[in-house]
Parts: sequence; structure tokens; C-alpha cells
Amino acid sequence: MLSMICKYLNISYVCTVKPGIVNVSEKIEKMLNGVFFSSLAGETLIQKQLLSSTVKWQPEVFAGWLKKCNVGPPKCAVHNGMHYIHIRSGKVYIVVVTDSSNASPFVIVDYLHRLSEILTDLLGTPTPESLLDNIGLVYELLSESTCAGFPKLTDTTKLKPFLSSTVIQPNKSDDLLSMLPDNLFGIAEKEKREIPSQSSKKPLLNNKIETQKNEVYIDLIETLSVIFDASGNLMLCNIIGKLNVKSYLSGDANMTISFNQPNGELSQAITHSSVNKSNLPQDIKMQVSPGNFHALSYNLSNIGESVSMPFTLYSSIMPYPQDKMLTLSLKIHCDLPVRHPAMNLVGKIAIPECAVSASGISSLVNITFNHDRKRSEYCFSCPLFPGNSHHTVTVKLILSSWTAAMVFELDKVLLQFEAPMMCHSEIKITDLKVKSVNTSSLQINKWVRYLTFANSYEFYLKDDWFPHTEMI
Repeated sequence: MLSMICKYLNISYVCTVKPGIVNVSEKIEKMLNGVFFSSLAGETLIQKQLLSSTVKWQPEVFAGWLKKCNVGPPKCAVHNGMHYIHIRSGKVYIVVVTDSSNASPFVIVDYLHRLSEILTDLLGTPTPESLLDNIGLVYELLSESTCAGFPKLTDTTKLKPFLSSTVIQPNKSDDLLSMLPDNLFGIAEKEKREIPSQSSKKPLLNNKIETQKNEVYIDLIETLSVIFDASGNLMLCNIIGKLNVKSYLSGDANMTISFNQPNGELSQAITHSSVNKSNLPQDIKMQVSPGNFHALSYNLSNIGESVSMPFTLYSSIMPYPQDKMLTLSLKIHCDLPVRHPAMNLVGKIAIPECAVSASGISSLVNITFNHDRKRSEYCFSCPLFPGNSHHTVTVKLILSSWTAAMVFELDKVLLQFEAPMMCHSEIKITDLKVKSVNTSSLQINKWVRYLTFANSYEFYLKDDWFPHTEMI
């Protein structure tokens, strides 16, 4: 039963359980036998036994699935009566093991996602190096968040007083931004090329209060969903946003955040119970405690066509029936500012199932291609797409047969990317007031950051390319 439900669930599912202690039905006799962390290559990093079992579980079983499956391991798999359930967090897999078929998959998946969020708050993006450098902190986290195999305490504001280990930052390796020339985009200083996201690397609680910095970070994060029709006209533009507050103050503080007028209609806004939203969308008021605080969620629709879209795409398909070959040419234009290029661009092209082979070329630098035959997709990825520029991607397909059904299979291109220091709704924080409850003379450093994700940015392709000739 557990395998069937977890197979049905999408691993990106977000549980609606309220923050705090996860309530588990008393009918469930036992939950988790163990937790372990694995690298993307299958190397076991950290493992912890939570409950004893007659059947021993082995992390090597999960590593075997990683090597066999090209598209990733199954979300829930069974081996010798043990259920292995996992999610990916940064550059590691978090895997829980249970031998109880009556365990709640919803509680397990929710626990995995909460565990991932806590690690991200403490260590930044989880990597094998950061986990091993902070192995004591990770063990403390696993011990305090579970009780005899039951997910117990996953609220960071309640959990952090129990964590005594300090965070050790791993040595910074050379990344793409550090290798770019100093005069790229006309910027001389290296600091101006880097994304200001250092707050995610700071622990929520510093035991040495005298060295604690009095800082407050406001993160405005938006998820963008866009659909263009085959003629290039905008059919849908929907934005889901959230406002997170990270407070590194020594005590509670009163905060007022003011906004400008957004593009589109604010159709839905959900706030935390302690937030005063009577003046939305002008401002919100709240009292925050040290730690991470989710203040606001909103939904924007009916975005005007006058708003510039981050990416536009022009496509052309050239058929060669006699050679059983197709050539798809994509011209992609990025309208983001030059100083804030798109990061981690991934493109997915749905190709016909009869495609025997696929090859691609592009004017982009550091682009990689991958043919996923199981999903009938041809993917390309690039760590950086320069702003205010256009590049081409050309894909050549060799087919085993020439059928009219290819018109319906070669139908769309999907883009995924990140746009730092940008909110597509053009919502801006115009004023930020923070006043400490304990003392009024406290000097507080205030930081505001913006980030846009696009996980569903679709372009439909034209279907008039199929030649009206006799099919081979």
C-alpha cells in the first residue's frame, strides 16, 4: 500500500500540514527504521538507525538503483520488505527506510521536505562536503527531529535551541561566476557579479550572543508559469509568490513592509496569523522572532501583455521525408538585464517516439545535450544565459518511420530557469521598518533580495510543417 501511494505522489508535492509538531495517528505502530544521506553518485555520506528491525536495511541497495536508473531512482522502492523513500535536496539525496506498510506516506514525504528546508537554512545548498564538515550538527538534527522513529519536531524556531554544534563552512570551489573575466558586462568589481545570498549560509542561532550580527533578510520569491501559443502570443501568465523573513536579532522585533502597486490582479493573499494584512497590497505589519518566518503567499493573474517577458522563442521545423529526418531550429531571446543573466537554464523538447537518434548544436557556451529515450525528450542545459542577447539551438532528429502522428508529438518546448534580483510582477519593497522590542537604540542591518523561478515556461510549436506528400 505504501509503495502504491508513494508512486502516485509527485515528489514535489507540498504537504499542507501546519508547521510545528507533526501529528501521527496512534494506530501506526512504527514509522521510520532509519535515515541516510547519499551523494548523487550513490556514495553513502551519513546514516542513522532509528528503530531495530529483523530485516537489516542497506544504503548500498539505494546506490544500486542509482546506477541502474538513468532517470533517477524510484521514489518509493521495496527490497526485502524494506521501503526506501527519497527526495533530492541540493546535491544530495535524503532517504528514509521503513518496514511498516501502514506508515503514512504523507507524513514521511512531509518530514523529508522539512528536513531539507532545515538543512538549507543551516548549511545553504546541501552538498556532500557541507554535510561531512557538519556531521555533528546533522546527527543532532536527526536525533531532535525524531522520537523512536516518529517525526517529531521540525519547526526551526522550536528546534534551534536544542542544536549546540556550530556550522563549519566548506572551502569554496571555483564556480562559473569566479571564472568570468573582470570586465564582463562592464563590471569591474567581482563583488558586483555575485548573487547576494549569504544569509542562507548562516545558522539560525548563534550561541555566542555577543558576536551575533543584528541583521534582517527579506526574501521575495516568485514562481512563474507562462504559455505561448504557436504564433508567439501570450496565452497564460500566472505568478505565485511568497515573502520570507530571516531574523538574526537577539529578540523579537516589530516590522512594517511597504510595497508598490503590482502589475496584474492580486487574486489571493494568505498571510501568517500574526501578520496584519488590513492594508494589503500597500503594506503588512508583523512581529517576528529570531529564525525563519513565512509571512505572505500571494497569487497574481491577468498580467498585462505590455510587461516584458524574460524569454521569447521563434521556431522553425524543416522536414526531410525522403531521408526520414527533421531539423528543429530555435532562436531564443533573453530580455533580462545584462547585469542579471538567467541562471541554470534547462530546455526540454518533446520529440517523436520514432526518433532513433538526436543531436544538437548551439551558439551558447557551456551547453550540454541529453537524449532521454524513455520520456521521448531532448534536453539542453546551460548554467548561464546572458541578458539582452539571443542564441540559437538546432536539433537534428533521425527517425525510424515517417508518420503524421509526429505533428502531435513534436508540439512544445519547455524552459526552466532562475532569474536572480528580479520579480516579474515588478513588486518592489519600497520601505522596510524594523524596531526591536527589547531596545530602541539597536543598530539593525536590513537586506532585501528578489528571485524568480520558472518551472513551467512553455512554447507551443506550429503544426503546418508536415508535407502533404505520400508517406513512406
